Amino acid sequence: MSFLLIRMKCLSVIRNFAAWANLMPVESFCAGNEQTYTFMEDVLTEVIDLFPSAYVHIGGDEARKVEWKNCPKCRALMTKEGIKDWDELQCYMIGRMETFLTSKGKMMIGWDEISKNQLQPASTVVSYRGQEFASYAANKGYKVVFTPGAALYFDWYQATRIRNHGQ
Repeated sequence: MSFLLIRMKCLSVIRNFAAWANLMPVESFCAGNEQTYTFMEDVLTEVIDLFPSAYVHIGGDEARKVEWKNCPKCRALMTKEGIKDWDELQCYMIGRMETFLTSKGKMMIGWDEISKNQLQPASTVVSYRGQEFASYAANKGYKVVFTPGAALYFDWYQATRIRNHGQ
């Protein structure tokens, strides 16, 4: 599996960039590599098989795009598809996954970054970054779930960490 993931990285090199105080490695799938889409479709197929929901949440945020700028495969795809910038390249990826999910009878749901796309009517935007982003998506005619408030991650501390407690 790790070899497969390496082959889907831009320039076939994994780079770990510090992000969020070294809590998360920053790596992007190569948008210009067809194996990336095969992998994503395989994962989504497993998700669809495991969870019978009408909706499948794809995320759609946290695309770093760092490696894409120097990747010949990404640049070739952009030229072939007439993609002007890195945000449009992310939209291309999201659009491919939306088309795949629709072909499986599922509706895509994702964070508010997906509202940059021309979404299908069945797709839904989850706005987590405030009223401005919820309004932007709603004004484009998309279904929106507004989730104001601070982030909640089950794998992050939700309070100040107490050091040397019990002493």
